[in-house]
Amino acid sequence: MSTDPSYGSRPGQTAGAAGDWRAARRQHILDAARTIFLRDGYRGTTMERVAEEAGVSKQTLYNNFGDKEELFEGLLERRREADLVGALARALDAAADFNPEQAVRLAAEALVRSGLDPDFIGIHRIIIELAAEQPDVMMRVRERTFLKNVAAVQAALERGMAAGRIGPIDAEAVAYIIFGVSASIGLFRPSVHDEVSERLTPERMASALGGLLAHGLLAQPV
Repeated sequence: MSTDPSYGSRPGQTAGAAGDWRAARRQHILDAARTIFLRDGYRGTTMERVAEEAGVSKQTLYNNFGDKEELFEGLLERRREADLVGALARALDAAADFNPEQAVRLAAEALVRSGLDPDFIGIHRIIIELAAEQPDVMMRVRERTFLKNVAAVQAALERGMAAGRIGPIDAEAVAYIIFGVSASIGLFRPSVHDEVSERLTPERMASALGGLLAHGLLAQPV
């Protein structure tokens, strides 16, 4: 169990300091939620366990997140801001400013790095669990988080096309493919033989994917 360092009242705080304190407490609760969700899965996670892990009362937890579904969405939203979506959008937007091939390779590195991240893998296992066991929850999570992520990457692709740095593509379809590739890398890797897994280093996979995205499979005319 962790103890909330910001728990309790803060007499004399300014409005700005109080806001910072509330934001820090919210992040602390999300840290605890991450631990419980990844350990116990969606079904095994309870608000009581999260409150205990965070070292806060259940009332404090419910003041920040109305229920378990909202708590899980908060966790997904935090990862969206910090990880794959932001890295991809920055890399694709950079295609308009410098070497587009280098930008595509940076996007490939972001895909592979995110796909092999243990937290990313664990969250996608929970999403698979939701799709099979609680499709109504999965539908709401998809609407509120996943579709926003796809739309952000689609918009970055479209900006690259508008700038003439990315060729004509089906931006919506490619955005979905990008997320599918990233999610499958980590989920598929445990089924690969150890010797093959050792050869397929993240750097090698990123380089191969970057080359594929930049040049395709067809031989270029001489």
